[in-house]
Amino acid sequence: MWQPEDHQSLFTAAEGWGLFSQKREGNTQTERIEVRAGRLPVKRLVFEAPERRAVERVAVKANGRAVESTRSLDGQRVTITLASEVTVTQGQAIKVELR
Repeated sequence: MWQPEDHQSLFTAAEGWGLFSQKREGNTQTERIEVRAGRLPVKRLVFEAPERRAVERVAVKANGRAVESTRSLDGQRVTITLASEVTVTQGQAIKVELR
């Protein structure tokens, strides 16, 4: 059962697979995509923010390093576009914080 406050699931992509997790605590929503095998090229990410919460700030880190990005909002839908494509490989992760 989908529980957006504390969720984990497997994901598959064309060139890899791994674990997706989402946590909502206070005014922060954290998304983490960890590649367990293969690779995952990332340029754009789309998430759903909780109702009645404005997303004023987005922070993206790939493999622990900050990544420049922009965000656009359409209702609860948050689209994050990275300044340049990042490839996450086995044992690495991309983390997004929405505030």
